[in-house]
Amino acid sequence: MCIRDRPILMSTETVGLEAYHVKLEQDKMPLVTDNSAQEIVYPPLWYYFSCSTWAEQFTVVADYIMENWQEERPPRLAFMATDSSFGRQIEVTGTEYAQGLGFEMLPMEIVAYVPIDTTTQLLRLKERGADFVYVSGLVVTAGPVLRDAERLGLLDKMHFSGNKISAGQGLIEMAGVASEGYLFPRTCPSILETELPGIKLIWDVQTEYHGEVVAEEEYTGGWVATAVTCEAVRRAIENVGYENLDGPAIKEAFDSIKGFDVYGLVNISYTLEDHRGSTKAALYQVRGEKIGRVTDWRDAPMLMKFML
Repeated sequence: MCIRDRPILMSTETVGLEAYHVKLEQDKMPLVTDNSAQEIVYPPLWYYFSCSTWAEQFTVVADYIMENWQEERPPRLAFMATDSSFGRQIEVTGTEYAQGLGFEMLPMEIVAYVPIDTTTQLLRLKERGADFVYVSGLVVTAGPVLRDAERLGLLDKMHFSGNKISAGQGLIEMAGVASEGYLFPRTCPSILETELPGIKLIWDVQTEYHGEVVAEEEYTGGWVATAVTCEAVRRAIENVGYENLDGPAIKEAFDSIKGFDVYGLVNISYTLEDHRGSTKAALYQVRGEKIGRVTDWRDAPMLMKFML
């Protein structure tokens, strides 16, 4: 339910936001989130984002795997996902994209958000000859999966990867050496890339106001979404004045944003048809208990065509 008499909403979630469609339209209220689910990106309506969809981010992983695949047979890939709209949304569009590249797609395996034991799912993947497993879940989803894969001796038989919120320092702490080699896409630089001015600013602000740094990957996405929201509100006030600030004025301001540089972390642009904000993504990997970037920044393709 929307909060009346407020000009804008922010959320760090995507699950359930589709239900806001009618209320956002009725109340003329934009909603901003740092995550991007295809069911609310197409069509965008009153939603605004700072990145491409979960499935579109997966394309960076799929491209990288295929670019480095050496065998004559096609690589076998399976999704391991939570039983939710968040977990399953990659299945249709991600599957069709991967098949178009030449992957042999295996049936998706369903796990809990915080799985206790994934032995059954992993042994099925082993029996089917999976080469790659992509986890569509959280850090607390990927961690137990990797620990179970290590226990079952599968880490040298299949390579694990996952979405951007399935990885980070928390995963390394949870899974230890089992996280080595874990691949995941990011839509803005890692919070550990302190040589970048924008990341250094994040660390400085956290230190000043909180006395410590939360070095988790999710933080940068929230920072970007908040910066874009502040820019839209600033433009709306400049256009109509503070006393006339409302949802439609902020929506118009969002639509005017083109090439907005968020402290060198990402450039955000909106059109009436595309509210993703940015289509950039790069592949990161856990190496030696550290996170490092392994590809250049690429434009993730629009996968809306696979939904038609």
